[in-house]
Amino acid sequence: MPLLRLSLLGPVQLYWQEQPLRIRRRKVRALLYYLALEGRQRPVAREELVDLLWGDGTVDGAKSLREALSRLRKALPDPEVLRVTREYVGIDPDRLWVDANIFVSTAQRLEAEAEHMHQNGPLPTEMALEWQRILGLWQGMEPFQGVDPGPGGEAYARWMVYWIRLLLSLRYQGYRRLARYAWDSGDCAQAARWAMSLLRHLPDDGEMLLLALRAFRRAGLMSQARDAWRMVRPHLLKGGLGPEIIEEAQRILDRPVPRAHQVLPQFRVRPSLRLPFVGRQDILERLIHAVQQGRVVILTGEAGQGKTTLLEMLARHENPRCSVLLLSCNSGEENLTLQPWAEALSEQVAPEVWRRFRQPELLAPLLPLVPSLQQYFPDLSPPDFMALKRREGAINQALQAILREISAIRPLLLLVDDLHWADRATWRALQFVLSRHPFRFPQAAAVIALRSEEISPELQEMLHYLQANTGALFETLPPLNEEALRRLAEEALRRPPSARELHYLARFSGGNPFFALEMLRHWQRLRDQGREPLAEHEFPESITVLVEQRLTALDSDCRAVLEAAALVGYTFSVRVLQQALDMSAARLGEALERLIQAQLIMPLTVEDTYRFVHEVVRDAIARRLSPPRAWALHRRLAEALEALLGPRADGRAAMLARHYQSAGETLRAFLWWLRAARHAIRLGDREAGYHAFAQAEELLQRHGEVFNEEEIWTLYSEWGDLAREVEDVETVERVGRALVQAGKRLQSLWLQGVGYDSLSEAAIIRNDFPQGQEQADQAVAFLRIQGTVFDLMEALVHRGVHEYMQGYLDQAIRTLREALSFGEGREEDPHIARALGDALYELGMCLTLSGDLWEAKESAQRAMALYEGVRRPYGQAGALSLLSFVHYYLGEYREGAQKALRAIDWLQSLQKWRLLGSAYLYRAMHLLDLGHLGPAWAMAERALQVGREYHHPEIEATALRIQGDIFLALGALDEAMPYFLRAQERAKESFVKFNILHRLGLVYAWQGQPEVAAMLLGNALDVGLERGAYLLVVPIRTALALLGMYHRQWDLAEEQAHRAHREAQAKNMPIYVAWTHTLMGYLNLLRGKPGEAERHFRESEAQFDRIPLMWNAFQALYGLRLLGKWGDKEEQLLRRLRIDLLRHLMPENRQELPYLKAARAFLDRMDRGDFGPIPSWKPGTLSP
Repeated sequence: MPLLRLSLLGPVQLYWQEQPLRIRRRKVRALLYYLALEGRQRPVAREELVDLLWGDGTVDGAKSLREALSRLRKALPDPEVLRVTREYVGIDPDRLWVDANIFVSTAQRLEAEAEHMHQNGPLPTEMALEWQRILGLWQGMEPFQGVDPGPGGEAYARWMVYWIRLLLSLRYQGYRRLARYAWDSGDCAQAARWAMSLLRHLPDDGEMLLLALRAFRRAGLMSQARDAWRMVRPHLLKGGLGPEIIEEAQRILDRPVPRAHQVLPQFRVRPSLRLPFVGRQDILERLIHAVQQGRVVILTGEAGQGKTTLLEMLARHENPRCSVLLLSCNSGEENLTLQPWAEALSEQVAPEVWRRFRQPELLAPLLPLVPSLQQYFPDLSPPDFMALKRREGAINQALQAILREISAIRPLLLLVDDLHWADRATWRALQFVLSRHPFRFPQAAAVIALRSEEISPELQEMLHYLQANTGALFETLPPLNEEALRRLAEEALRRPPSARELHYLARFSGGNPFFALEMLRHWQRLRDQGREPLAEHEFPESITVLVEQRLTALDSDCRAVLEAAALVGYTFSVRVLQQALDMSAARLGEALERLIQAQLIMPLTVEDTYRFVHEVVRDAIARRLSPPRAWALHRRLAEALEALLGPRADGRAAMLARHYQSAGETLRAFLWWLRAARHAIRLGDREAGYHAFAQAEELLQRHGEVFNEEEIWTLYSEWGDLAREVEDVETVERVGRALVQAGKRLQSLWLQGVGYDSLSEAAIIRNDFPQGQEQADQAVAFLRIQGTVFDLMEALVHRGVHEYMQGYLDQAIRTLREALSFGEGREEDPHIARALGDALYELGMCLTLSGDLWEAKESAQRAMALYEGVRRPYGQAGALSLLSFVHYYLGEYREGAQKALRAIDWLQSLQKWRLLGSAYLYRAMHLLDLGHLGPAWAMAERALQVGREYHHPEIEATALRIQGDIFLALGALDEAMPYFLRAQERAKESFVKFNILHRLGLVYAWQGQPEVAAMLLGNALDVGLERGAYLLVVPIRTALALLGMYHRQWDLAEEQAHRAHREAQAKNMPIYVAWTHTLMGYLNLLRGKPGEAERHFRESEAQFDRIPLMWNAFQALYGLRLLGKWGDKEEQLLRRLRIDLLRHLMPENRQELPYLKAARAFLDRMDRGDFGPIPSWKPGTLSP
């Protein structure tokens, strides 16, 4: 290319070796411009130049021309450009490149070629590409901008008018040609844009107006169509065009818009820029065959191999047979949760599809993702509560439901472009929907494209899953072979390539179509500059070098637009750029048009949205930016995005955070990372939430001096809440340690206190209660000095938990009552209300263990009300579980079982495993006492699984204890013992362990080991009394009474039985009152007091309707039979008990379970009249 370049198509500029060259005198500049256009083909007479520039005769024209030529020679670095003789002046065309000459010669040649074509025939692709290339030479709205020939230059001005008209007429003709070509190619968005480019200059062109309106309408861009009509309508009326144009335009605007799901989505390769499809026809045919069979296909290949082009060709082939839904995954959006789904559903699914949905409640989880759903379903609201994983699952089910709805209209073709750039939640959603209806049937198919070099191990695992579960097919795009490269080069060069050209092309590109096209474009540019590429051996080292060479030729506006767009991402919005660059709409539009013509960016069907032609282009631009320029652009882009997105910014919060972070705006980036985390949590994406919190923490660690206590607390408080929700104890501990460290650095007792409290909470999850209590004590000590009431209350609650889990019940109750005292009367504060609920819940648990059941019930009910007020579903489920627990000891089995079932439903949704395990246990306890052995065993098994899987030994122990209780109730002592022993082993030092001891004592006593039984029961009683756990003391006393009866120590037996009875009455524990009546009945029977025995048996029998404890009823009835006090009432009750036992003996799945043999033996004894709790119980013998 000549070293001297002159640009006349826009603001006039002269370049030497790519650097601007300034000529001071305007006459000298005007002389150069005239010679550049007229002196290339012919020498210009000196008289012609004198008349042109000094034609008014006021000066000596010949002398002025000599001076001007002399000055021009001195100003030009290459004086040989000028050819000067005594009579003529000319220009060496090989030494000066002029854009206007290139444009006019090429445009006139293209028009001459077009005249020989059929009038209505489509424009060949190669001609469209040439029009694109030469229109890209324009740098402004008008040519010759800034040219002034000065005094005496009237003839020069007339000459300029001629050239301006010529240039503009050819430019407008190019717009017409490209608009028609894009329309014929089906690229409606680009057709509309080319037509609008013309209408901005010639608003009275009726043909282009109608084409623009039709193209906008077919692309679904009706708002842009109406804007175009408002812009040109006044000019049409003034221009006197026929009314038929206005009427037709109005008809286009008034017709209903086609359904969005029937509009082909916009791909990254526009037909108006694409060369003929070469080297991929066989793969396309295989894809078509697979899609028509309803298969899933995974298409891999390296960058630039044409995956997107294949997807587009496939979509065009299958449209309109299929509804096409395109998920476009963009670089830089890896942490925007479900962003490809959000864009596809918002932009490609028609309102009619949403409105015809018959179960809109299924779509409720999509509201944070697709806010526009609210306009179709005004009453729709997000679910009140849902566990993190359930949130993701509900969203996936909603996605499946809408895809099923689309496929019911027409077969569905789901296309996924560049999956490697998607977030993990998008991967999981895709995995979910593709393995279910409608993709299990030919009604739906999917093709997933991704780069082979970008496949991570996690993504590889997902692809293997799809292959195993959906039968997905794998297709890999190989490099183009020599024949395909030859065809590609022939189309680009418009002649067969030489063997040498083909050799170099294959060597450089490696068969990669994008690399090959860039090289061919490079060769064409060199030839336009008068250079022969192969002769000069000018071969760039890489594709990036080629792209960078193209960028150097851009004007300042284009560079500014590209730089900002490169930092936005692969896809960018005009509105964001306009606000960030503070550039007028006209200037920005012209710059975008030039970039499109330069084939660096491309428009999409989404209003005012563009993409780079390839990630290589974006990457090359971003790398060229200096750090100060990048910082400034990132800040302006972030502020523009924030202003434009407004309340919808949460979906792109991570992007805003990255911009602010890159701009050095640490605090703003920190706050946006927090918003990104919250948005991810709303969508159930723990991974993205953790990532956002970690990014915020990194800012905190780098720039700790920027942050205050409140901001540090907010980060770790919310991060800790997420970790607690998913029961991630390691992260809870990490948060605690970070808070302690931050508190020490800032000398903040508040942060240290909250940190120690977080560590104590982690210790609860780990069942490390001694260590946890130490940390809770530290937390309380710090927070008493500095901290919020909420934090102090929570620390006290956690200390209370550690205390009662270690058996210090009275101390725990005092601690929890202190926590309540800080919050009483302040329930209007939601944080205080939550802390009050937590304290009441834990207090209710302690009061239950201490036997104060009615106060415990009141605490649980108050906690439930507070949790409902602050919409804390986990707390509500916990309060329900506690109420179920209290109902058990009140003998309200049916009500308690129902509450446990409600709690189970909530906790399954919330996936709170520890509390869910407890709810299973409580329901099992109720069912066991009701005699529903099958369901009780099943509930205990579920609890056992939860305890094992999530490492909660107290849940495992209680589940085993309940299974042992089933055998004990049936009198199968040998079978019960292993369960109790295993339970004791798992229980360690907790209340659960002491709850097992009295059962072990009973079994040891009946197995003939009274000494062991006495030791166990004595130790358990001492611990229970010491800790005030009367819920355990009463059953231990009854076991000691039985042990005394075994040894015929009547006074001991009577003392323990009566004390147990009095304590049960004093604490108002109905089930123990009923049981101690039965116990004292047997004691009096054995001591020869039948009257007293009958009274106690009758009292126990009478309570059955109020307290339906089946096993106590059996024992009371057996005592009455031994006394000979048997009648119809007793017979009817026994029959009723037997029927109820049989009805619920088997589990729902009818599985043979370990207790069934013992149950059948118990029923056999019952048939023989021997249905006491211990086989072969004989009055007076006390021997089994």
